[in-house]
Amino acid sequence: MIESCPHSDSPKLAAEVYGPAGIPVSWIVDVNRRWVEVDTGPAPHGYMLPAIFAEGQSLPVAIDGRDVGRIAVADILPPPRHRGGKRVRGGLKGQESIQRFLL
Repeated sequence: MIESCPHSDSPKLAAEVYGPAGIPVSWIVDVNRRWVEVDTGPAPHGYMLPAIFAEGQSLPVAIDGRDVGRIAVADILPPPRHRGGKRVRGGLKGQESIQRFLL
């Protein structure tokens, strides 16, 4: 499942729903900040083990509780925007910047 989160409080709200529902892993992809948050350890009030992986790092991919490999954060994110030869922080102005993946 992929969910777009247009509001800054949506990821927190979603974690409070998906964790208690027992969803084992949740990814939040923030294209403006250029990182991926991986939430694991579902609990009654959210997730116990959030971890943030920045561009330049790779994150674990688990299926049915087993690590099956890693994926580079850069392979998940769209290419960075450039303006006048400089990289512009903030990727997708005017578009939703956060995606949630439930695994």
